[in-house]
Order: sequence, then C-alpha cells, then structure tokens
Amino acid sequence: MMFDVLVTPRRFVAFAGAVLVVLCLLISPFLNDLQIDEESIRGKQRIPLSRISFAAGTNDSSSVPSSDGEDPGATERRRRRLRWAKGPAPDDALKHIHWFVQVSDVHLSLFYDEKRETDLLRFCQENLEIIKPEVVLVTGDITDAKFADKEGSMQFVNEWKQYDRILRESEVLEKTVWLDTRGNHDAFDVPSLTSNKNYFRMYSAKGKQHLLSYRYHHRTSDGDSFSFISIDACPNPGPKRPFNFFGLIGEPEFNNLKNLVEESVDSNHTIFFGHYPTSTIGSPHPGIRQLLSHGAVYLCGHLHTMAGMVPNMYALQQLGYLELELADWKDSRFYRLFAVDHDIISLVDTNFEQWPVILVTNPKNALFHVPDQEPTQRIGKSTHIRLLLFSKGPIEGVSVEVDGVSAGRVKHVDGPLYVVPWQPMLYSQGLHVIRVSAEDSLGFQNEVSHYFSVDGSRPSFGVTSRFFLMSDHTKLFRTTFAIFYGFAVLPLLIAKVFQIRVQAVFSSRMTGCLLRFLLSWIRRFCLIGSAPKVFYPLLVYNICLAVGPWFVGEILEGEIGFCFLFGIFVMGKYIPGTLTYLYGALQLIMFNIPLTLYLGRCLDLSLSASKQTRPSCPSRLWPLTWLLDHCCFVVIVLLQFYLAISGFYRAYGLLALVLCPMRTWAVVLAFYLRKQALHKVHGGCVGSSSGTELAQKQQNPAQASSQMSCDSAE
Repeated sequence: MMFDVLVTPRRFVAFAGAVLVVLCLLISPFLNDLQIDEESIRGKQRIPLSRISFAAGTNDSSSVPSSDGEDPGATERRRRRLRWAKGPAPDDALKHIHWFVQVSDVHLSLFYDEKRETDLLRFCQENLEIIKPEVVLVTGDITDAKFADKEGSMQFVNEWKQYDRILRESEVLEKTVWLDTRGNHDAFDVPSLTSNKNYFRMYSAKGKQHLLSYRYHHRTSDGDSFSFISIDACPNPGPKRPFNFFGLIGEPEFNNLKNLVEESVDSNHTIFFGHYPTSTIGSPHPGIRQLLSHGAVYLCGHLHTMAGMVPNMYALQQLGYLELELADWKDSRFYRLFAVDHDIISLVDTNFEQWPVILVTNPKNALFHVPDQEPTQRIGKSTHIRLLLFSKGPIEGVSVEVDGVSAGRVKHVDGPLYVVPWQPMLYSQGLHVIRVSAEDSLGFQNEVSHYFSVDGSRPSFGVTSRFFLMSDHTKLFRTTFAIFYGFAVLPLLIAKVFQIRVQAVFSSRMTGCLLRFLLSWIRRFCLIGSAPKVFYPLLVYNICLAVGPWFVGEILEGEIGFCFLFGIFVMGKYIPGTLTYLYGALQLIMFNIPLTLYLGRCLDLSLSASKQTRPSCPSRLWPLTWLLDHCCFVVIVLLQFYLAISGFYRAYGLLALVLCPMRTWAVVLAFYLRKQALHKVHGGCVGSSSGTELAQKQQNPAQASSQMSCDSAE
C-alpha cells in the first residue's frame, strides 16, 4: 500500500506535540503518586482492616462508605483522638518518652571490608551501651552473600557466623530487645524457608521463632505500649542476584500481616519495619500500603540512599504514614535513633562515630508531622522543650535557640533528658527554627537544627525522595518497557505495512535540516521493511524479547530455571517479573533500537553503493571511513557480549551464557543481519521489486527549492 504524506513545519510540530502528550499521559499516574498535600492525604482514606480482602474489585485506596454513610475510618480516628485528649502534654518529667534504634544493610562479607564486622561489634558494645535503647531494629541485608567478583551470589555460612558472634560477644541480646528481619541479600539462593541454606533461621535473633513476618508487643513501665511488626517481603524461593531486587508478598503472608495489624489496634503506636521500600514490594490488592496506613511509620532500608545521591530519603505517603529509608551501615556506618515522646514521633539519622547524639523530641521536626497518626496538638500544650542527649563523656554544655534567640537555661532532668521552659503560643503560626548545640567532657561537639510548627505547618519532602518511595516502580518499569518497545517495533511495522513516500515543505534552512534528517530515517525504515532477510529476523527477535525465554540457567544452585520478561519459573514455582522489565527496557535502549538504526544505515549504504551515488574516498582514508560507518555496530556487539559474560554467566552459570537468546544469541543475530544489510541490493538484500522501485524513486533529486522528497541527500 502506497501512503503519501506531505510534511510541513506546522504538521511536524503538531505530531511531536501529540507524541509528547501521549508520553505525559503514560507518566502522569506516577506523578500523581508523589503528591503529599493535606487534601490528597484526606482524599485517600485508610480502608478498615475488617474490609480488606483479596477479591478483585472489593477494595481500592479511596474511602468506602459504611452502611450508615459514615467514613469507615472515622470510628478508629475518633477513638484515637479521645485517647490523645486524655493524655498528658510534654513537661519536665522523664515519663512517656521511649527511644529505639534502627540499623540497616550491614552486608557482612567474607571478601570486602572487614571493618563492617568490627565496627558493628563496637557499635553494640559502645553506642548501644550509652544509648540504652529499649528496642533495636535490624532491617535486612545482614550479610552480603556475594562472591568476590560481586556478580555471583550464594549464602555463606561464615558470614552468618560473623553476625552470630557479634550478638554473642556483645551480649546485646541480654541488654535490649533485638528484632531482625531478612533482606534480599539474605535470601539469595535460598530455595525455601525451611531449607538448610536459610541461615537466618539458624543464626539470627528472631529467625529461630519466626520464618517470615512477626509482631513484637512492647510494654513500658509507665503504661505505654508499642507494636513492632516485621515485614518480610523476600521472594520464596529466593533466586540468585540480580532478579531478587524486588520484594513479593503473597496472599497467605498478606493475610498474616493483616492479623498482626488487627492485634495491634490498642497500642499507642504500631511501628512497621522491613527491608524493602513499598515502591519495590509487590502485594495482593489492595496493596501493602493500605496495611501500613494503620501505623504511623514504616522504617526500611534497601536503596542505600541511591549511593548517597538522596541522603535523606523520607516521604509522607498519601495514605498518611511516614516511610523512612535509612542510609546503610555497609559504607556509611549510619544508624537511626527515633523516639516516641508523649505519643509524638521524632528521629535523627547519624554516623556511629558522631557524638554527642542530639534528638529534639519536643517540638518535633515539622517535616515528620503525621496527620491523624499522632497528637501533635500536645506540642501547643507543652510546657518544656525536650531533648535527648547521648555522648561518651558527661555533657558539659548545652544551648538552645529558637528563631535565633536563646531559649534560656537548659536543665538536666535525669538520664539523657534535658528540658527548657517555653511558651509555645509565641510560635503558634507557621514554621520556626530550633537549634541545639552540645559538648561533652571529652571535647566532642555537635549541633542540630530543624523546622518546627505548632499549627501543623511543615516543609515539603524532596522530589527525588518522593519519587523513590512513593511511586510504584513495578508499574513504572513496565510502562518504561512498553514505551521503548513501541519505539523499537512500531516504526518497523508501519514501514512494512505502508510504503511511505513523504514530501516535506519548509521555509527555513534550520527547519529544512531537521526535516531532511527525519525523512532520511523514514527512508531507512522503509528499506528495512522492504528487506525480508533483515525485517523478519529483527521482528522475531523483538517478539521473543517480550514473550520468549531470555535464558535458561541455574536460578538456584542445582536448580535449572527459565527467565522471561514477565517472570521466572524455577522448582515448579512462578516468581512474577519486576526488575526484568527494567532489564528489558535497557536491552531495547542499548541493543534493539541502535541495531535497527544501524541496519537502516547499512541498507542505505548498500543502496548508495549499488547506484554509485556515494562519492568514493581515497584508499588511505578507508579505515577511518569504515570506523565512522560501523563504530556503532562494534559498540553494540561488544557491550552485548560484555553483559552476557559479566551478567548472566557469572550470576547463573555457563548454561545461562549458552542458552541465552536475549544476549548471546543476539550477538550472532547482529552479525547475520549486518551481513544481509550490507549485501548489494542487486544481490538480494532488498528483496521485493516494489521496495527496490521505491528506493530508486527516493534517490531522485528534490523537486524544487521549497519542496523536498524524503530521500533527498543528507
């Protein structure tokens, strides 16, 4: 079918605008997920636990009216507000204040950085001895479980023995409550929860009692109670890296978590902790975030603050709870001190060698204000500024400033608590700054500051933090793959179905250059569509990338599995695809699309050579000319071969290199297609007579100075 198109600058701009609009529509759902204003939080109410089920369509993230028309979460919120109204406001007594510690991503390794072990032992013996937290949370990736090449992975029992030795030598289990949970590294190459390779159940503090998620109920001497709920989202079975990056929660475990949350309704606070951020967890409808919305905070790790690029990865989810990722112990040696002071949550992340540790619990950091989850109105009724100070030596000097003015003399109450009298009504509107500096007898100094508010005002979280914590990365990767798959396949299909002859009309040299470039590539897609020996193998490879197996290899040690775009099959079980969609998108960007463009260029060169329309070059410049024409192909093939060796081969064995259509076979296909594309036209590369006729027509000169065919010289 011949299809004539007249392209003008106005039509070109309109087409580009339409493409942009389509992309924005695809991305807009992810941008909506990043809103954290009060209105959006109120618009997405929590679903009561009694109404959470797994039937499709039963629930969504919006509020569901009860039989009497009342918001189903209103009773829960009313009961909470009544309890808060009866409770005391912060004063100058060491009561109703409790503090805890979180550590994440320790990555104890047999091959790298022995100081991870020795520093963690020091932390348990020195820091925890000074801070004396009531509970310590370890949120996954306790061991590294990777070979020295950082590509292969398996569970090393000696890494777990390091962890066990730290717990025993520091005697930390006798001094505090130690709650640990698994991360993805702790589940590398673990075929089942009861497997002998699941060393977490042998050498951890809680693995002996709990194989998956669990709840710890913490009661205090002053009548407060807190529920700590572990979220174990590690895939079962746990494949080797890299396809173990995302967490998965099945319906049985989701139902178990729902029951744990129901048991916690009478606690002052429910504190969730786990390894994976919710943006990297797949779970049944209505989703893990609905369960977490019945608590005030979710403490996690896993992302390592994106190698330090997002050092404070915090977000307030639309369902009204805080999600707080902690920098790793592995490289940063960070830990988190968080406190609950009269039911108001505050926290600080700090390096384990930083002293004194300062945490202002009243007035709390306005960034961490949690609507409907804590009684922040007590800040306005409080009588004292309250600080927790910990250091190696006795505290010798403390100063507190509010909006640059000294708050007065600081009084030491008892233990780590320091207070300063204040009048909160002087700061009743907007944001204000509190600054605290402290020094101990050993000369250690530290200073912290943050915004606070009495009326509920708060600063906004960073855009990058919201993106990494609030979006759904599984949907994002699937959408990204779909977009680039369209870029790779649709031009080929359109050029095959329609023999396009495009004429362009332009009025300026700049517009003419842009359209000339565009139309030259349209011609090259037409040439691919008219070359069966190039078009069909390329199309089949694109189809196989979406529906065919990528490789066959040892997904688990001694267990052969099949990896597809949509998931992994191993040991008779199916693990849904998540990170695979990102790998697929990168394959399209680094191989499929560049190879398609290169083949179009090759066909153009072949056609030019057969018609002798390309000027010859001196023999001494032939190597340079060849390199300019084919350097893209060299880069594509070398990169593909490197990824096949360093990725799948080292991760999943020799079989994954040999039986790997995605990469190893793709290198062979690339050489075959290049040979076909560089074959002379009269030798059979452009196989159809109509295609040859079209290509010949497209080599004619421009019709006029104001009109140019799609095949004019570049």
